[in-house]
Amino acid sequence: LNEKGFVFILNNKSKSSVFDDWIEVKIPFAALKDQTDPAWKDMLIKPAPSGGVISGGDLPPLPPWNGPMRIALTFDDGPHRTNTPMLLNILEKYNAKATFFMVGAQVARNPNIARMVAEAGHEVANHSYTHAYMTSLSSYEIVQEIDRTNAIIQQATGVTPTLFRPPYGAINDRVRQHISLKVVMWTVDPQDWKYRDAQRVSRHVISHARDGSIVVMHDLHRSSVEAVELILQYMTRYDVTFMTVSEMYGK
Repeated sequence: LNEKGFVFILNNKSKSSVFDDWIEVKIPFAALKDQTDPAWKDMLIKPAPSGGVISGGDLPPLPPWNGPMRIALTFDDGPHRTNTPMLLNILEKYNAKATFFMVGAQVARNPNIARMVAEAGHEVANHSYTHAYMTSLSSYEIVQEIDRTNAIIQQATGVTPTLFRPPYGAINDRVRQHISLKVVMWTVDPQDWKYRDAQRVSRHVISHARDGSIVVMHDLHRSSVEAVELILQYMTRYDVTFMTVSEMYGK
């Protein structure tokens, strides 16, 4: 839901890709005004009220930074065949390092891209094989999701991941019992998967990141990659260092 209407983001299951084939269906409020209950009709064609969903241009000015600061940019769900290489170029441009929580099925489709990430000096980490809700899996399935992903990442990059991030942040004590890797969550979430707006996403990160923050984003989306350049363009003017999770917190 945004200030213009509804956006349904669907996964095209007709192809073998787990994440690459997204379909967006946009329905503006104006198109719904004759299909709704009269009590809702006027509300759908009025501007969003103050405090509701706002666009990037409505956000407050960026605050000044006081350094030094250390921030870990992390990227979930990749590697993506075109967006990830573009992201790597941006990170190199600003001398920034990041941590990539990779989905095993995506690595299987794009092993050369996964290798590019590792060779560029970024950290590669485990994000399960099928992006499943770990809490809904059996003990055997949990182990398979982790081990299979570690194996294919090691095969593609020569690096065995030591970090794991559960898809959707779904984890409990039972899942933890079957994971030998260090579980890494996040502290700043601009919801870039939901708001495909580079300005909005970048301003959220800049406004909320602090020393020691772990930012979660997704290199599946072109708008997220564009947001990263805006973030780095602004924040690297100050005493801010972008590093991997392991560099910031120790392995």
